[in-house]
Parts: sequence; C-alpha cells; structure tokens
Amino acid sequence: MGNKNKPRVKGNLRASNSGRAADQLVRKGASASGFIGFASISGSGPPDEDESNITPDFRVVLKKLSKKDSLTKLKALQELAELCLDKPVEEIICVLHSWARCYNRLVYDTDKKVREATQQALLSIVKRVHRRLAPYLKSIIGCWLCSHHDNYAPAATAAKVAFDTAFPSVKRPEVMKFCLTEAISHIKENLFVHTPTSLSNSNGISAEDIESKYHRVVASSLLALGQIVTTLAADNTKDFDAAPFAEILDEGKFWKHGKSSSPMIRSAFFTLVAAYYQHLPSTSSNSNQKACPLVLGSIDDTDPLVCRPLWDAILLIVTQVQDCWDHVSTWKSVLPKLWKLLRSSGNGSASIIFPALLPFLSKIPKQVTRSDTEFYRLFFSSIRDGLDELHVSQGVAECSAIASAFVECVHYIVASQSSMAISNDVASYILIHQMLPLLKVSLIGQSPLLANSSFYSNMNKFLLGLVKTCSIKGEDINDILIRDDSIWVDFWNAFTIICEDLLCESFEDTIEEKSHALHRLADMILVCGLRSGSRIKTMKKKVSFTDGNRTSDNRESLKKGSTNTVSAIYQQLLRQQFYKLTVSLCERIIIQSIHKRNISHLKFLSKLIPKFASTEMLKNLIYIKCNEQDGNSLPQNIVLFMREDIIPWGLDITSNDRTKAKIVDSSISQILASLLSLLAQDLQLRILEDLWKDMDNISMIHLYVNKVLENKDREWLKSTIFNKHVMNLVDDVYAVSKYDDSAHDSDNKWKILAKCFTKLGP
Repeated sequence: MGNKNKPRVKGNLRASNSGRAADQLVRKGASASGFIGFASISGSGPPDEDESNITPDFRVVLKKLSKKDSLTKLKALQELAELCLDKPVEEIICVLHSWARCYNRLVYDTDKKVREATQQALLSIVKRVHRRLAPYLKSIIGCWLCSHHDNYAPAATAAKVAFDTAFPSVKRPEVMKFCLTEAISHIKENLFVHTPTSLSNSNGISAEDIESKYHRVVASSLLALGQIVTTLAADNTKDFDAAPFAEILDEGKFWKHGKSSSPMIRSAFFTLVAAYYQHLPSTSSNSNQKACPLVLGSIDDTDPLVCRPLWDAILLIVTQVQDCWDHVSTWKSVLPKLWKLLRSSGNGSASIIFPALLPFLSKIPKQVTRSDTEFYRLFFSSIRDGLDELHVSQGVAECSAIASAFVECVHYIVASQSSMAISNDVASYILIHQMLPLLKVSLIGQSPLLANSSFYSNMNKFLLGLVKTCSIKGEDINDILIRDDSIWVDFWNAFTIICEDLLCESFEDTIEEKSHALHRLADMILVCGLRSGSRIKTMKKKVSFTDGNRTSDNRESLKKGSTNTVSAIYQQLLRQQFYKLTVSLCERIIIQSIHKRNISHLKFLSKLIPKFASTEMLKNLIYIKCNEQDGNSLPQNIVLFMREDIIPWGLDITSNDRTKAKIVDSSISQILASLLSLLAQDLQLRILEDLWKDMDNISMIHLYVNKVLENKDREWLKSTIFNKHVMNLVDDVYAVSKYDDSAHDSDNKWKILAKCFTKLGP
C-alpha cells in the first residue's frame, strides 16, 4: 500500500521533473526564482543580477519566450506588452536584465511575426521605463540597430518607432558614441564570425530558413553600420574615433560580401560603401584598390534590389576618388559590361540606371574616352540598340528615362566639345550619326513608345541648348542660322532632309505607317516649335523705393532679367526655325497635291496650319501655283486657297467611304477655321457663304453655325442662307428617321439643331 502520510495530488498526478527539481533547489537553499537556463543565450549584457524580484506573471512570460514554438513566443510577447501597460514600473525594471537576453535572441527569429512582436514589446517597455533602460542599452544596442533594417518592413518600422520614442533626434548621435564599441563588436561578430549554422539551431529549422536568416542578419548588420556612420557624420565626424570603421575595411571577408549570391547582402554592401565614401572619405581612401574594381566591376548588376545603392556607390567613387580609373582596366572590365547593360535597356531598371549616366559620363577622363569617336560610337549606339529592343510592355516611363538620358548626354558632349578650342568633329559626329538616326526612328519606327515618351520635349530643351552652344559672344543671334561652320546648320539641314523624305512618294512604307510617321512629325514640330515660344517669362514692371543696402539685390534682379531676355531670344529663334520648316513642308504637300492627293498629307496640314497660321504663311502657300494674286485681299486669298488647294481633297472621297469622308471633312474645317481666325467675324461669315456651294457637309455646317452664333450682330440670324441651312438640317433629320441613314451624321445634326434652338431661344 502507498504511504498514507504522502500528500494527495489532485487527479493522482505527479509533478513534472522540472517542478521537482525546483523543489529540491529550494529545499537545499537555492534561489526560488524558477527562471534559469539563459546562460547559453548569446549577447553581451550587464553582470548577472538577482532575478528573484521578478514577479510570477513576468516569470511565466519569460519562460514561454524560451520555447521553440513560434505561436507560443508570439502569444508570450503579446502578454508581455500587455503586462507592461498595467504593472508598476518597478516590476518592469526587474525584468530588463532577462528581457535583454531574450531580445537579442528574438530579433533574429526566423518567424517575421515574432520579430515584429518583439519590437512592439520593446516599445511598450520603453514607454514605461524611459531613462532607466540606460544600464541595459549597451547589451541590446547592436541587435536594436540591426532590427532597424529588418527585411520585414513592419518589424523594421516597429524597431525604429521604439528607438525614436526612447531617444530624441538630438540625442541619437550621443547614443551612438556611448554604445559605439558594443555596436561595432556585435556587427563585426555577425559579419566575420558567424556562419549560417552558428546563427541558427539546426534542430527543427529547414536549410532554407537557416540560409535566409544568415542573409538577413548580414544585410541588416551592414546597413546598421552605415546608419552609425551617417548619424555620427551628421553630428560631427571629427568627434569620434574612425579606427573601428577602418578595421572593418581591412577585413578580407568584408569585401567578399560585395560578391555575395544574395541580392540583399549586395544591396546592403553597396549602401555601406556609399556611406563610407560620402562621410569618411579619408578612412575609405586606403581601400581604393579594393573598392574601385569591385564597385565599378559590378556595373552590370541590374537586380532591382541592388541597382540603386550600386549606382549611388559608383557615382560617389568616380566623384571622390580622382584616380579611380587607374585601379581598373576600363576597356576590359568596365566598359564591355556598360555596353551590355545599355543594350539591355537596364533589364527593367532603366528609371534608376539611365538618370545616373550623365554624371557618370562627366567623370570619365579623356584618357579613357580618347580623342577619336570610338567611345561615343559604342556609348550612344548601345543606348539606341536598347531602345530598339524595348518592348511595349516595359512602358513609356522606362522609354522616357532612356530617351532623356540619351539627349542629356548628347547635349553634354556637344557643349563640352564646343567649349574647347578644337574642331567640332566629335560634336558633329554625335549629332549627325547618333542623334538624328534616333530622331528618325522615333518618326518611322513601328513601336510608338519613343514618340509617346518625353523624347520630343527633351529635344526642345536640347535644341535651345544647341542654339546657345553655337552662338558666339558678340555675334548677332541670326548669324547662327547662316554660318557655314556652325554645327547647328549641319544638324538642321540633315533634319530637314529627313522631314522632306517623309513627304516623298517614294516613302517605302504602307499608307498607315506613313500616316503614323507624319502624325509623329507634326507632334514633334508642335512640341519643339511652339513650346519654345509659349514659356517666355517677362519681367513684371513695378516701381519700388529701396535704400542703399539693396544695391546687390537690384543687380541680381537685373542680371536675372537679362538672362530671361537672352533666353527669350533663343526661344524666338527656334520658333522661327520651325515656322520656316513648317511652311516648307506645307508647300511641298501643296505641290504634290497637283498630281496626287493623300489623306495623311491633309491631316498633317490640319495639325500644323492652325498652329502656325499667319498672313505670310497663307501668301506663301497661295503663290506656289500662281504669282498673279498679289493684288488680292486677304479674304480673297483665303477663298482661293481653300477652293483650289484644300476643298478638292473632299471631292476625291466617295460617299460610301464614310470613315475617310469624316477625316477629310474634319481636316478641311480645321484648316478653314484657323484661316478665318485671321479675319473679322463679318468677313468670316461672308467667306463661309461663298464657299458653301463648293462643299456642303456636316463639318462645314457645324463650323458655319458656330460662327453665326458667335457673331454679335443678330442680323445674321435672320439671313436667308442661315435659315435655309437650319431647315435643311431639319429635313435631313426627318429623312433619317424614315430611311435609317448614317447614325453618326444624324447624331451630329441633332447636336447642331439643339445648339441652334438653345441659342435662338427667348
């Protein structure tokens, strides 16, 4: 029989082995805290303290945090955060020593939710203890800073919020200095000591999670080091010892991270290198032989995670290190990778890579580019090849980034070459053999990406810059257009030939492709020709009283006004150049229309004539066929031009081809409306009535009705011809309802009638 004196346990259950062991310890005088077993946890901390003061509630939570199950740890962290809200501050302070060891382990947990909850629990503690966290700060600062760069954004954000709550912005540099030794020690341990297996307990963790954890810890450690450098540099770089940072650069394993298979590590590595060269240039200079080949040799790395920090590091190195090109074999290890990168359009990272090309190009020395055109041929041809291979799915934004970089680099090379006291062979080569071919592709290429991108607006800026570059101080601005040795003249003549070729009958493409080409050419002329004249800023005239101390301000104002005036002159010059080109192209179309009329030509006229319409332009177009109209008035010239050159386009269209008829009617009406704008309203109506017998279509009716309704003289509303046309519209609409004619024309006629009766109402 059992021992009768033995206390009965409910359910006849035996206490667990751990519980009995704790009883034995208490009986033998050992601590009754019940919280042991953290000795194996890595992480530096203050000397061991008596944990007997930890309350049972916290003791239970801390015991749960030592479990392996993620769900258990997650619930325990949530309980800890709740306890910190309710318990007295003294009880929370007693937990800090044990919590520091738990924190250093949990921030690197494989479960991202556990890492986030760990930072949230730390935030709850920080809000309660405030400055009393200071004795334990050095023990957690390394892990805390690394957690700022957790690849799981909510966990990183929670860590930053906790840090910002604990330390105001003005105190953070002091915190970094106070804990610098411990933070650097922790980072060096993660970078140079730990391996994937030493960071994780392989029991119950997959090989994939072990590798992922190692990559995350190394990347966050590199970024944390960069954060320390940036924070201390923003405060005062001279006040801290740079020796620990130099020691890291001396480690051979550090540079191996730049070639890691993990994009996360490479991205963090290049971010750190950029921080070193930006804030610690003297410390970094001793490692130029290692940094320059590694960074410049990685120029073809297009991983989306790596691309931006890589190019930040590249630009900083070529800027800060004057002899960086002496440490690399440029034509063997750097430029071939650059050509490949440009031909691939950045492999999806064009918006990051191509805006950096201009500052990169400006830092390449002459001994690399050499005196011939080979470097520039490979550079710009590679970009053009990349644009040719650009797929529609990559979008207009990617194409705009590439096109903008191309134009900017061309402008830079032309301007730099022209500023030297040498021949313009390189500048002329780039303009004629690189810029113009791309411009031609934008007009006749099958893909609409380049034409729909910002290429034409960039061309506008480029042409203004080219005019300024070609001008000579003290020279009349108009002499640029006629000077034989000007690269502007060479460029413009070649561009004019391209435009004229698009109008030739020998243009070897389908009618649809030719129409697209002319449409793009018109857009290009409008963007480059009109935008240059629409943004001229004029100084506001005003009178003000100033004292003698504002003399310098007045001089700056006058200088700015002078600059705007010069800029306006260049803009006006460019507008005049495009005006002459437009007139020349329109004249060619009118001449060709004598033998054969093309609808795409008419659409081209309808886009340009309304924008450049002037009395001089009209005379030039009329006098092509007949020079005997010098004595005609402007209204007579408009009627003559419309009757002989424009309206015949509509006579070639059969009534069955309604699509073409609609295009022709709309184009003719646009041209006529733009020419009528040169006259007074009364003359406009007389010309419309005169032309009515030559062309009676829905577009003409619409135009006529609008002109009548806009006229302030109400007598026109009582005219016989106006009432006649309104009644004809009523008859047409009635006929449509009986015989089901063109639904489109019927809708337009109803709109015209509605407008008439609305305007004519009481």
